[in-house]
Amino acid sequence: MTITAPTIDTIWAVVPAAGIGKRMRLSQPKQYLNIASKAVLQHSLDALLSVPMVQHAVVALASNDRHWSQLPASSDARISSVVGGAERSDSVMSGLKAVIEQAGETTWVLVHDAARPLVAANDIVRLVDQVAEGQWAGGILATPLQDTLKLASDEQTLAIRETIDRRRLWLAQTPQLFRAGELLAAYQAQLNNPDAQITDEASVMELAGHVPVMVEALQANFKITRDSDAKLAEVLLLDRLSSAE
Repeated sequence: MTITAPTIDTIWAVVPAAGIGKRMRLSQPKQYLNIASKAVLQHSLDALLSVPMVQHAVVALASNDRHWSQLPASSDARISSVVGGAERSDSVMSGLKAVIEQAGETTWVLVHDAARPLVAANDIVRLVDQVAEGQWAGGILATPLQDTLKLASDEQTLAIRETIDRRRLWLAQTPQLFRAGELLAAYQAQLNNPDAQITDEASVMELAGHVPVMVEALQANFKITRDSDAKLAEVLLLDRLSSAE
């Protein structure tokens, strides 16, 4: 008898986009910065929706957002918006509630940073396939640490205390793939826990006892946090566009 590997055929996406990007000191939030002829957020949404199994995307926006309506994505029937919150986790939970209301608790959800416009469709498909084949609780895109890692003695002097073995260390990226109901429950369980170290979806799922898997991103997928990131992202996006022609 042939055993067929499980598949994940229907996925929704949640994109928290309510942040203001203070570090870049722009006149608008960084997700609306124009690079390679599109807003960063538009690039991110286009990448997610280019994956055939991604049916719909929910974007969590600031309550006073004045830029969203100017993007082509705002009139795309495959994309809806909700009001996000002061923290990234608030925006993710708002998006998850919308997914559960419309598609159910067992729906698989890709949570993706608005400021990661370089994510490649092939990497997303590999993530989905490996989570399904291994029957994992979920998974994330990540890259192995390449540089030598140093531990500082304190935050002021930055004296080197020791060198850390990097062989099992990875840099977490997005999207991160989990079932909507399980992820929302994991977030809600930590709402009143000030000691919880929650920096992404995988960390909150780990606190809930789940074991996600990491899948290596084979193409650049860094987050735009500085001006130099935006400039490099534009070069890479333009190169991809020219290669596709």
